[in-house]
Amino acid sequence: MPIIAAETLLQNIQPHDLRLAIITKSDPFLSYWSEKILRKTMCERTTTQTIRYPENTSFQELRQTIHQNDLFSSHKTFIIHISKPNTLKEESLDEELIHSLNQTKNRFLCIIGGIQSAHSRSKWYKNLAKNGIIITTKALTNYKIPTWLHQLSNWLGKPIPLPLCKTIAHTLDHHLASIEQLCSQMQIQNIQPPYQLEKLQSCMLTTPNPGPIYSLLDHICHGDLVKCQLGFAKSHTKETLTSLYWMLLKRLRQTLMLYEKHKQTGTPLPKLLEEAGIWSKQQPIYLKTLRVKKDQLYEIYHRLCQLEWMLKGSIPGNFLQTFQHTAQQLCQAIYDKP
Repeated sequence: MPIIAAETLLQNIQPHDLRLAIITKSDPFLSYWSEKILRKTMCERTTTQTIRYPENTSFQELRQTIHQNDLFSSHKTFIIHISKPNTLKEESLDEELIHSLNQTKNRFLCIIGGIQSAHSRSKWYKNLAKNGIIITTKALTNYKIPTWLHQLSNWLGKPIPLPLCKTIAHTLDHHLASIEQLCSQMQIQNIQPPYQLEKLQSCMLTTPNPGPIYSLLDHICHGDLVKCQLGFAKSHTKETLTSLYWMLLKRLRQTLMLYEKHKQTGTPLPKLLEEAGIWSKQQPIYLKTLRVKKDQLYEIYHRLCQLEWMLKGSIPGNFLQTFQHTAQQLCQAIYDKP
């Protein structure tokens, strides 16, 4: 199977046949995004287990785990984070993975850090490439980003014409996280074609200064009270604040769902964050939000849900002022829980 670049991942994945995928970590966002896409395709209708090797799992434990058959499922997907690539050679881990592929119906998504160019010439690397797919995550140059956006929007069922992708990439300063969030907003707001830049303004998570609005979202959810107040003090368009509203609503809903799952199953929150595919740099923000009393979080979430009626004109009130006040109250609640 091929060795492909992350920006061509959506062209090459065949989720029904894919059983071994290797992500070589380089660019942090592309590594996170590739894992997110492969989790969606490889983990569908399967049970999953996340393993960090060698940090919290010995080789013998790992070997025993990947060779077992799940009695309650036809197959299982293992997500294995490998921080030291040399352990693949030292422990012949590549051979163990391939043996499990042949003896079970299990699937494997491996994320390998610390990869150097010399590793691509090693026996274990070639062995894995022969039996699976390897995704490299080298940072994209600006001219490749519109094509990546074009493919992503098509994959999500919101096909943006390539010329408009170029305009969007330039408008968002070629910032991948902001571009991906635009596609997510198109789904959340159910934006319908034909697509034009003006029509997508409400999906663009940017501030006029410029800079990605998602940083203000993080300030709110991390309890950075001063930065939150400064962020809201800047001049924002209604479209920008509306985008921030939808993102905050989605973030708080996801956070509360993780809490409910933790409460029901007893699974540690860090493990649930890993299983949910939350970017490692975002995980401390989620954990900080979860320190707030849950009754208080639910009350703020309920008020944010009610704001949708105000936004749509179904109930009277000033949407922008009410939203800013509610968002700052959430930030204050998180700030009060150091």
